Amino acid sequence: MDLRTSKVLAAIYTSSSTAYYVDTRGARPLLFRARGQGRTGRGRWDDVWVALTDVESGPRLNDVRGRELDDAQVDWSDVRPWVLRVGSRHQYTFDPGGPDLLWWVQRVAERIEILADMPPEAERSRRADEVDFLDGPHPSPGAAGP
Repeated sequence: MDLRTSKVLAAIYTSSSTAYYVDTRGARPLLFRARGQGRTGRGRWDDVWVALTDVESGPRLNDVRGRELDDAQVDWSDVRPWVLRVGSRHQYTFDPGGPDLLWWVQRVAERIEILADMPPEAERSRRADEVDFLDGPHPSPGAAGP
């Protein structure tokens, strides 16, 4: 989906409980990161709309059936600005209103839905029956644990 020409509210779902929403229907594009439960990152700009300044769709890492591609099967040059697509990781650059731009990189998109309206707050992230809440960011090697 090319966001330069599509005026939509899109929900992007990954293997995480966190979901992303992109709204291009207004005067400027907006981004909403609905933080889910479990082992998912958290940040100051979760669960609020922020000005979206750029989206980059990385190369497709999964095939049409959702199977992970081998490195040799991935076209690493296939990076597309302002495009959302299943099978790719998206990097969202946003302006929270301060001196710096910030960004989020989501996991591989499993599903993208076009919505008429933003879901109610309790329905914005994925539920326990949709995703394993124990999955999520893992400590880097050598990092001290709790």
